[in-house]
Amino acid sequence: STGVTYLATSSQNFIPILMNEEIQYGNPGTAFIYRNSLYTIGDGAANRPYGVQGGTTAGVGLTADAATPSLVPVAGTAPSGWTQVVGGLDSACALSNVGTVYCWGNNDIGQLGQGDTTDRYNATIVNIPSGGSPIVKLYTNHAADNTNVNTNSYYAIDAAGKLYGWGSNNDMMLGLGTVNTNQLTPIQIAGGIFTGTGGKNVVKVSASANENEGGMAAAITGDGQLYTWGYFGTAAGLGIGSSQNSPYLVPGMTNVKDVIVRGGYDASAFRTWTIAIKNDGTVWVAGANNGGQLGLGDTTNRTTFVQVTSLIGTNITKAYSTASGGDSGSTYLVDNNGNLYVTGYNGN
Repeated sequence: STGVTYLATSSQNFIPILMNEEIQYGNPGTAFIYRNSLYTIGDGAANRPYGVQGGTTAGVGLTADAATPSLVPVAGTAPSGWTQVVGGLDSACALSNVGTVYCWGNNDIGQLGQGDTTDRYNATIVNIPSGGSPIVKLYTNHAADNTNVNTNSYYAIDAAGKLYGWGSNNDMMLGLGTVNTNQLTPIQIAGGIFTGTGGKNVVKVSASANENEGGMAAAITGDGQLYTWGYFGTAAGLGIGSSQNSPYLVPGMTNVKDVIVRGGYDASAFRTWTIAIKNDGTVWVAGANNGGQLGLGDTTNRTTFVQVTSLIGTNITKAYSTASGGDSGSTYLVDNNGNLYVTGYNGN
């Protein structure tokens, strides 16, 4: 436009990094990183991490919605930059450029990893257990909407490939074995399996929301193996037909390069499903299929992983899925030529 100068640059520093880069659904607001600073937009109600942040008690800069980006204040000395931000319905965490983690928002079940249940509206550093390398990736639950679901489980992978979790452990979401209580501070998950450098290293995690005896998570290791854990309930994408309270190696699921776990809740049940892509571009699915989200030509649930045969001969490189319309879902798949394939719920 006349009189307006636009900045174009190839520098990554000028490209906004969005919250939950692969799951842009179901939150009352969002957060993003721009030019090494952390911002929020959206609902500024108390106990939510969006809107205008600041202060330590409800009512102090916590009730103003942010219709334009609002800078997130940091407790103590702020890092010089940020590399990732993830968030749920009422809490959020960000990863600094030196591998430290900061969280803010509601903390009623310890989802901020501070060892207490006190809310915080300044991004506050989280202490990873001794022996943990710098964190390289953060994950949290995916939610379809902002009601009836729990989205307060957080996962962190360190530079060695060890996995840590904190917050909600409802329905065994953190995979801590017989420990089924919420975790107020980060704890290593399956240290005997995910040993890190020189052993099995985790490269990705995906987790559904959880509510009413449903919810699960999955992890891929560097050697392409798939582990799942969580509650089976009415229908689940665990791929092993039963609940698992700790990471369980899924038989036959080798050479896996990507995984997406999703779930949805209606008045009667919480159902989950899993979409996995192998190195050869084939797609394998398990779990709830009530909306046809598994792409198998029917609406029958699957307790074990099966291949999507309609895509044989197609090299799928990326999968997306989101819960929609209650407990059914929609799935989107991209092939190596940029073609898009869709299946599942088509309402609204």
